[in-house]
Amino acid sequence: MWDLSRDAALPREAARKFPDDPRVCTAMIDYLISQDGDALPWVKRLISNEPENPAGLYWKAHLLAGTDEREEVLAALEAAPGINGSPGQTTNGGRDPHANLTDGQMSEYLDRFILHGEKKAMAWLDSLQAAGQ
Repeated sequence: MWDLSRDAALPREAARKFPDDPRVCTAMIDYLISQDGDALPWVKRLISNEPENPAGLYWKAHLLAGTDEREEVLAALEAAPGINGSPGQTTNGGRDPHANLTDGQMSEYLDRFILHGEKKAMAWLDSLQAAGQ
């Protein structure tokens, strides 16, 4: 509803009344990201209140991607359900696809992962490796 009305009072009121509702957490994350606000506390709340929802882990990785928290980014991605639904399982035969990425490449990978999913992000990583980068 927030994204339809763009009324800042709506997510704030919902957050006041229902701070632990995962739908409210998601609305607050969306709202704060659109306002360049600090969405990380709401991401952590979403992860805490709905641990089976991988969106919280993906948002956490995305928000921390531009920081020095590289290990936390990788831990969030590894904890999130992979393409086959199990945490930490990928389509790459068990190798660490993130080991040699530059910060710019890691940011590009996270954008592709969040926007297009694991298959497309892994295909992009494979193309980097095939090109020798």
